[in-house]
Amino acid sequence: AWRKADWFQRHTALAVAGGLGLGGVGQVVVFVTARGAADATVMQRVVALLCSTGVWLLLSCAAAWLGHHRLGHGVGRKLAIAGSSLLLGALATLTICGVGLRVMSGSYLTAGALMFLANSSQHFVHGAFGKYAGTALSIVTIAMVTMVGAAMLLRGAAVPTQPPKRQLKWTAAIAVVLVSMLMARERVRFLAGLSSAGPLMALAGSMDENFELKRISERPDGFAAAMAPPGPPLTAEKQWEARIQTATLRPNILIIMLESVTPRHMSAYGYARDTTPELDKLARQGLWWRRSWTTATHSNYAQMAVISSLFPRRGYGLDQYTRLDYPRVLWHDALHAIGYTTATISSQDENWQGMLRFQKTTTPTFFWFSDNFKGRHLDSGVEKVVPDDETTSVALNWLKRTTAPWGLYLNFQATHFPYTISPKGHRPYQPDEPTWSTFNYLGYPRAERDIVINRYDNALRHVDEQIGRLRKYLEQTHQLNNTLWIITADHGEMFFEKDLVTHGKTLYQLETHVPLIFHWPAKIKPEMRDEPVSNLDVLPTVFDFLGLPPHPSWQGRSLRKTAPAGAADHALFMNIQGLRTADGVVCWPYKFIVDRTSNQPFLFDLQSDPKEDNNLIEQLPEVAKQLNDTLSKQLIAQMDYHAASSRERSERFQPRLRHCPRLVAH
Repeated sequence: AWRKADWFQRHTALAVAGGLGLGGVGQVVVFVTARGAADATVMQRVVALLCSTGVWLLLSCAAAWLGHHRLGHGVGRKLAIAGSSLLLGALATLTICGVGLRVMSGSYLTAGALMFLANSSQHFVHGAFGKYAGTALSIVTIAMVTMVGAAMLLRGAAVPTQPPKRQLKWTAAIAVVLVSMLMARERVRFLAGLSSAGPLMALAGSMDENFELKRISERPDGFAAAMAPPGPPLTAEKQWEARIQTATLRPNILIIMLESVTPRHMSAYGYARDTTPELDKLARQGLWWRRSWTTATHSNYAQMAVISSLFPRRGYGLDQYTRLDYPRVLWHDALHAIGYTTATISSQDENWQGMLRFQKTTTPTFFWFSDNFKGRHLDSGVEKVVPDDETTSVALNWLKRTTAPWGLYLNFQATHFPYTISPKGHRPYQPDEPTWSTFNYLGYPRAERDIVINRYDNALRHVDEQIGRLRKYLEQTHQLNNTLWIITADHGEMFFEKDLVTHGKTLYQLETHVPLIFHWPAKIKPEMRDEPVSNLDVLPTVFDFLGLPPHPSWQGRSLRKTAPAGAADHALFMNIQGLRTADGVVCWPYKFIVDRTSNQPFLFDLQSDPKEDNNLIEQLPEVAKQLNDTLSKQLIAQMDYHAASSRERSERFQPRLRHCPRLVAH
């Protein structure tokens, strides 16, 4: 029967084999071995498998129709076979890569992940020829074998033939069914969940703009209705410039950005190991918060939010800072306006995901990062970073030739996966060498968890030692008493909690809880606070300590004074637009998350359930509804403001952040 099959029949057979065969194996693999929470029911997986096979059939039949006119000519015949083979190979590769990514990271391949790849292609090429060469070779091999196999199977039937009318009819029927399901998915919860039930469904669903917001909650009535308090008019900047001229306090400002540092591994926050003795001193002698959150769990969003006090949620898809047509005043811009000499010194590759574009303003400042380092870099897999002890030396040299008042933003990277420090670094926790062939960002064997934790703790201790070098220098030069330190992290890190590793995959506390420390011996008395706060609040707090108003572009608030009893709490917003897409809000003690990739809402009581094991979405529907409304309206305000057609950007600064609603009694 196969020998008699014509051009169209072979396309149909290959599509069914690929869709049902590869898809079915993938579903079994995900069901048995995947990490992370189960995203779909068995029935949703079955329907997703059938829909994916329908996609294979539609695309394969389209390729057959496009190519059959060329089968009568030698070159045209080869082009037709090549086109169909490339298509089938691409579908197979997407399916296999999606399943592999789901097994290792808890998420299928999404548009956000593809945007990461496209925007930093040179980084991923570096990884493909370096640490991840084995994975890259496997993907290329799978694609080549699939394409060559498809070409060989199609070659025997590549002769001119008439398209069967029967095939046209059932192809049209499949298209009608798939389009109808797509149109109905916002109204039918079962259909909406299909986007988390298979690799092709996940990729297709994440490319829909409605994926960003409307799937969980309908847009409130009235496009022009005020979803969040409007930002100040742009003319407010002139008033701010006049007021800051009265500045009398000008301490040195030292902002230290830690990478992937979770408070769970800091001794000041109760960790059993003495990983952070220097940070502990600064915390206990300063002002620090036990409940502080980042705005995102991937660096390109989280770090830029700290240095701009702008919430990083501006529209559909990953923001890679290619469009900077909105007012932004970064930390060095504001300090320069009151007479500071400033510098950004970073171990990081600031080219990553467009961060360098965001940080470049017209303000003169010293800017040094991995591109400027001429020595031997450390390899994070896709990025080349500077050893943190070298970065500290650059910072100390800059301080030696700079007069006060100065502002320094320092970014350390040793605690980013794979937690590598310079060869001369101290490694008190052993063993700390995992099996490198299976040690990667997306996943590694659970059996090596303790080894990886040793490695991470060694990296954290190394970073802490660099902070000690800075403190010692400031003591020796009699600057410590008049230096305001701000220490935080871009996000946390996971070590198989929730069955996942590293970061950028969830909005759980494991990733969103970060340290926040203010230290200024001359002005700040030792105090630990439990007030829930956000990293967006760093810059307004710094300026409040200087006795100055925040810049009107900043969306955060000052934390210098504890909010009075009975005051409305500020909602703390966070998001992901990377491997997964998710949005969240904290209104203590509740945390509401919309995981748009899996189409699942979550509600946690952080006070009684700090590990976020119990989803209360069914038990407390009214609380979930109120927090969903708060979150949705803030996101809509952000997206309205940053829409390409918006006039508001030419008139006002960014919208303010909403307050928490008055929730039902806890």
